[in-house]
Amino acid sequence: METLISNLRAQTLWLSRRTTALSALYLVPLLALATYYFEPSLFRSWFFSSDEYVFVAEVIRFLNHDFRQHFFDIPGTPFMFLSAALWALVYHWQAAVGLVPPEIGLQHFTFHHLPALFTMMRGITLSFYLCSVILLFILAVKLTNWVGACVASLVLLGSPTYSYYSSFIRTESLTVCLILISILCLLRGIERLRDSRRLAHCSIFIVLAGFCAGLAAASRFHSITASLPLLLLLLICGVKYVAVYPRWLQLSWKYVFACGFVVCGAAALAIYSGHLPGTDLNRNAGGWHPTLSNIYPFLILSVSAYLIAWTLVKLPIANSLFDRFLPPTVFLLLFGVLFGFFLGTPTLLWQYNYFFESIQMYNNDYIDQTRAHWPLIKNFLWFLHHYIAVIAPNRLSLLLMTIGVLLILVARDRYLVPFVVTGWLFFVSKPINLLPLPHHVIAWLPFWAIVAAYPVAKTYDATRNRHRSSIRLTVSGLTVLIGFLVFNMTSGLRGVALKTAQNEERMTSIASATDWIKKNTEPNATIAISYFCFNPDTFFVWLRDNDVTIPSSVLDGRQYIVWWGKRSALEGLQGYACVSPSDRDAIKFRLDLASPGEGTDPYTDKEFRLLQTYGHNEAQIDIFRFDFLDQSARPSRLPNQNKTPSSQSSN
Repeated sequence: METLISNLRAQTLWLSRRTTALSALYLVPLLALATYYFEPSLFRSWFFSSDEYVFVAEVIRFLNHDFRQHFFDIPGTPFMFLSAALWALVYHWQAAVGLVPPEIGLQHFTFHHLPALFTMMRGITLSFYLCSVILLFILAVKLTNWVGACVASLVLLGSPTYSYYSSFIRTESLTVCLILISILCLLRGIERLRDSRRLAHCSIFIVLAGFCAGLAAASRFHSITASLPLLLLLLICGVKYVAVYPRWLQLSWKYVFACGFVVCGAAALAIYSGHLPGTDLNRNAGGWHPTLSNIYPFLILSVSAYLIAWTLVKLPIANSLFDRFLPPTVFLLLFGVLFGFFLGTPTLLWQYNYFFESIQMYNNDYIDQTRAHWPLIKNFLWFLHHYIAVIAPNRLSLLLMTIGVLLILVARDRYLVPFVVTGWLFFVSKPINLLPLPHHVIAWLPFWAIVAAYPVAKTYDATRNRHRSSIRLTVSGLTVLIGFLVFNMTSGLRGVALKTAQNEERMTSIASATDWIKKNTEPNATIAISYFCFNPDTFFVWLRDNDVTIPSSVLDGRQYIVWWGKRSALEGLQGYACVSPSDRDAIKFRLDLASPGEGTDPYTDKEFRLLQTYGHNEAQIDIFRFDFLDQSARPSRLPNQNKTPSSQSSN
């Protein structure tokens, strides 16, 4: 018997080493291929997009030891802190080895190496993108098998949406990594709880899972609607018995329950009365603060839910259901989420006004005006079709996901059903009338990748169990399958390289237009720059208008306006405008839908006169002379620089 056990252990160890070697043999070329396609995007023009400005601006603010964060739309604070820390290390390392003279401070070093700062932050984004593929591979191995992991990682790597939004400075890849780590930690905790039935052996993993989910929410706020439901479902479905919990945890759960009721009730009463002492969110002339007005219904709903739950828990049957479906381990998970979120976004505690303004911006500027008046059924069906095309961009991936959903539901796999349920929860995770930007679904893409891999994994299991194929035949079959998937699925990697080349053509035109402005306009001229014409001066103005300390030498004396197309921003002024034909949809048609009469079209409006053109097609950049001095309205020199309008931003 001992010999048999020893042989089984040796065989298991051999298979484990062989699988590890095959995994490395598969992942290394895959990640190398991704790096090859992403390399041009790392070194693209540093003034590429305002999506990057908002992160770099906060990093420069943090480098100046100013932690009054303004940008909370994502909010992305962990990413900003990490980037600031790494850039400070770069500076101090170069100073230590003598590459930077002692008299040059960190601020001077930063503004003289802006391209390097942008490249470093893009590299951080890319690194997390590659790490997320590895983490998904590890997770898929645990949930399916090695073949399923290969397919799942390939589906995620090739997602056009995920790969594109990982090609410049964004927080989605960091968010996905943190969500996957939280799932792995929770599964480890469930395994320990199932084996020992003692909470002490698994509590650290449950808290750590919540902590990572909280950090993910601090990186991309709406990701909590992807991570928390999945973690709760896994915690409920993964443990089939009621564990014995210590007395302190049961009491803590009850105290938290009671405190939640008191806090929600007090907040609802404070908002209803219109008085919140100690803040500047008191009742104003127009009523409640708009953000608090949106929170109030949820507080009332929470108070009602607390009262109903408190009544039901007194019943013996309901009490057992609460113990089964709302165990005290949920308290540990939620504690970890809150701790991770506030540790990841400490600036929220003293900059809450900017956070509330960000929420209110989504309620105003991010409404899709073209669907605002559609019937609910028509709107939802369009919404469903739009995002399914993002999740499954080709027929093969759609077929695999459909079969995967059916097989998982039929098998009633208690670990994979939560992934299917959470994947569908995305479609009710945000207001249906918000702009349907494709990157909103990125946090759910790993779940759908595992679902798509499930049919292939089950086919492999059935074939292996029936025919006991050799390892060579298995590898050969898998190689053919992966090749088939690569050539039949949409390649996001090639799309990234193509899009980067197209953007660089536009950047070249912008650089030429900027040189023309410097040479041919008055030293104190007013220059309005639209979204697709953003240049280095736009970035410096963005920093200044967001109270980031900048050297005076980076400004040339001209009055640059970050122009979102509003006519009121130019009234009473004359000067020059840098515009691209790609801007017309946003600055004229969409803006007129939201604010009739505010839209501007330099290509047809009489106040504009074309002076110079650079590039062609999507790379075309035009310089106009405008004159609004005859307008009767009062001038408004600078629109809101902190927020990007809904039609142009991808926050």
